[in-house]
Amino acid sequence: EKANKELGDLRYIIFQDDEDRQQRMRGALDAVEHVFHHWIEPKDCAAK
Repeated sequence: EKANKELGDLRYIIFQDDEDRQQRMRGALDAVEHVFHHWIEPKDCAAK
């Protein structure tokens, strides 16, 4: 909810999961899933 208030409407923003261990914590992923409606899976991403 806090992110929605601070960032506004995120319906058309896409989160790209790059499998960085810092972002793989369950709490962080749950928060991202709650805020972002569109998600690119790591298997669908280009290599760094």
